[in-house]
Amino acid sequence: MASLTSIISKANVPIFGSVNVALQYTLKKAAKAPQYALWAIPAVAGGAWFIWPAVSEETKISWGIKADSEAAAMEVAAKEELKKPVVLEELDKSAKKAIENAYKAHGHVLVVDPLILAKRTQGDFSDLYQDWEKFHLESLKYDEDDGT
Repeated sequence: MASLTSIISKANVPIFGSVNVALQYTLKKAAKAPQYALWAIPAVAGGAWFIWPAVSEETKISWGIKADSEAAAMEVAAKEELKKPVVLEELDKSAKKAIENAYKAHGHVLVVDPLILAKRTQGDFSDLYQDWEKFHLESLKYDEDDGT
């Protein structure tokens, strides 16, 4: 092990010459670091003094440092809009009809086969595969509007 450390300490390092000299220099400088620790406060303050104005408003908002005044104004406007009462006289006929029929039954009764219901509770949806395939083909329309 000693021979490995002696080989590594003799390896060439730019500027210092060898790893051993670079290590000794770094250790001596690191020993003096605590006496310069208080200079970190003015360095950070000075850096912030010059860098902070260069940071854009969008960046400050995305970092969460500054509140987004536009989003807050839009939120207040949306809340005010929701508080306004709906006047039925201002609605068109289709909206009035939709409100009148909102909670009425539509006249059709859904009949579900108990065997199909049992299969679906077990996770077997094979009876719907044909419907899914039909919907898939109708919704994509491969032959139309493909841009070529």
